[in-house]
Amino acid sequence: MDPSKDKSFILKWKYPTSYILALLSWTTGLSNIFHNPKLLLEIGLFNYLLVQSLIIVIIGIPMTLIELAISQYSLKSVVKCWDFCPFFRGIGYGKIILIIIFQVYYNVLNSYILFYCYSSIQDYNLFCNSDKSNHTCVLKNDNSVENVKYTTNSETFWYAEVLQTEDNLNILGQPNWKLMVSLCGHMLLIFIFNLKRTDFLEALLPLSYNISILEFAILFCIANATSGGLEGIKYAIFRNVDLNSIFVWKKEEIILQVFQNHLYSMGLALGGFSNIAALGAFRKPVFAMAVWANLANLGNTFLYSILLINFYGILQFNTKTKIESFIKYNNFKYEFDYIFTVIPNALQYLPGSTKAWMVIFYSSLYLKGLSTSSLMTSTVLNVIYEENPKQLKHSKFWSILFCILITLLGCLFHTRFGLKAGQFIGKITLEVLLPLILSLKVITVMFIYGLLRFMKDLHFMLGTYPTTYWPLSLIFSTIITPILTSISLVTYFKYTPMDEFDIILLKAILSLVLVWIPFMGMVRIIRKVKLKLIFRSARNWGPANGLKISRKMFEEQHSVEEFLYEKYLLESKLEKYE
Repeated sequence: MDPSKDKSFILKWKYPTSYILALLSWTTGLSNIFHNPKLLLEIGLFNYLLVQSLIIVIIGIPMTLIELAISQYSLKSVVKCWDFCPFFRGIGYGKIILIIIFQVYYNVLNSYILFYCYSSIQDYNLFCNSDKSNHTCVLKNDNSVENVKYTTNSETFWYAEVLQTEDNLNILGQPNWKLMVSLCGHMLLIFIFNLKRTDFLEALLPLSYNISILEFAILFCIANATSGGLEGIKYAIFRNVDLNSIFVWKKEEIILQVFQNHLYSMGLALGGFSNIAALGAFRKPVFAMAVWANLANLGNTFLYSILLINFYGILQFNTKTKIESFIKYNNFKYEFDYIFTVIPNALQYLPGSTKAWMVIFYSSLYLKGLSTSSLMTSTVLNVIYEENPKQLKHSKFWSILFCILITLLGCLFHTRFGLKAGQFIGKITLEVLLPLILSLKVITVMFIYGLLRFMKDLHFMLGTYPTTYWPLSLIFSTIITPILTSISLVTYFKYTPMDEFDIILLKAILSLVLVWIPFMGMVRIIRKVKLKLIFRSARNWGPANGLKISRKMFEEQHSVEEFLYEKYLLESKLEKYE
């Protein structure tokens, strides 16, 4: 039987490079650019690279291998890949709910960046009269008693025009219509990316990714050549290089932060890897892909961090202000504010038009975010098609319906209420949901599916037996990931201040995401009665029917080869003793 005619093959990448580009787009999105560079600057380049490398080797690579291998082996996406243990299929549904919630927040960030792509830096003068020599500005807020002070024009534009922050964020307020237009434009592009299943996605991903890389390369070269740019690199290299602080990475909070940020930037528990692998070829080199996906993430973080350091050096050179004042600036309301406040100030010191550099920088970020958002949408849609293949005939309907749903939910996040809710969703995803779901998956795969069985499946899928590193790394991950997850959960619930609004939102999100796990388990118990059946792989689990015969032949041949090998060793020993 031709495997391509098997029902497991619902959609498939048509070109070999599409698989690689999808992985790169998923692992080099906005999450690591919005969070990791700031952490790198705070703890120093050496400390960050050391801890990040350890996290990648011990957790990142083996976890990526699991995500890719389970779906590549079964050719099933986020939900159905859990048929290796039907009791925990609810984790797959939890992932889908999480990716929908997170995509709403992620698309809001994209709408901010898209808004900056066509907003001119000169418009800042419309909001306050500023003295450009010392970059100070005071904005009068008519809706509050006190005046709000902003240090630079870029801060005035970000907080007053874009976020429209006010003291009472619990009131819904009116939406920011300019950002609403940006969100609608962004969702229209996502709809186009997913209009014809994977056809448009394969055609447009290379375009958006390559343009983004080209724009970044131009900006990176100019920033390093601008006066003060290299001073920032010197600062990052030599910071914390002394006996008293060189081992700051040993501190628990630093390791925990790097662990959380790596899961967040890789999206390991969101299901994107499962979707990408399910659409790929059965014998893709999953070991190499797991390594390169993590290295691409680290490289993307490192290069964008260097660019950010260049900008800080340029600001220090031109404003005679120390870099520490930008890094530890207390006026930031949100962790990623430096993207919209510090960087625009640095862009005005690059040679040429400030507006042109604004467009180049923010369009480079936007194209990365657009690619990742499109893959998130593809993940959700492919689950619908996988659960009911007949819906492939109505792919346009489901695409537009999902985009409309995300747009309507995004409307709430462009109000004062949404500002607070968005930050809360980002934080709970970073510190609670991603670590928890990933820990559940690694424990299930290692203890219920079984490490030995997992290694045998990889052996058949790739034709070569995994080297010693892979089982050892999986064993270490099984131990370390739950420990770090437990610390992350305890830290969040013990030290995170929460008001009534936060508690309500926390209960709602946890209920939506985690309730599926016990619910689907109970459904399986009621239907199947016998517990051993719900912990055993489903009948349709595994490769396509055409490959099952190949699996049997492979095992027979492998057994013969092992027998001959052992016989040869035995004969050699006998000859030696004779």
